[in-house]
Amino acid sequence: QVWVGFSDGVVRVFSEQRPFALRATIGFSTNKATCNALAAPSPSHVQPARFVAGAFGDDHVVVFDAAERTVLRRMLAHTAAVNAVAFVGNSATLFASAADDGHLCLWDAVEGGDAPVAACDVGHPLSAVLSTPLTVDE
Repeated sequence: QVWVGFSDGVVRVFSEQRPFALRATIGFSTNKATCNALAAPSPSHVQPARFVAGAFGDDHVVVFDAAERTVLRRMLAHTAAVNAVAFVGNSATLFASAADDGHLCLWDAVEGGDAPVAACDVGHPLSAVLSTPLTVDE
């Protein structure tokens, strides 16, 4: 699946086969806030991703059900546009969000509820976030 965020707040899901075919339209943003970023867990997982995280210009972070192509939760912890999201390390449920308010938030797509499980203020607007898989030394 190829998930694409649009400037009107709509997310569309296309097939990954050519020619791309529209599979679903997920429209939920009442104020048509731009979808700034989408992220899914690392492809190293054997199972398909259960969740997709979205960063939106109306200060919200959104968790989508990847299989059902629906919105599970719409969470507000930022006070400015959310610019980026990334799943953390090898986790299929933990993800981070970065926003113009300078906050970096950590979320749990399953058990986190509507509040981040951790947050910090770095003091400057944030435009990107990236997490690399964790490795364990033996």
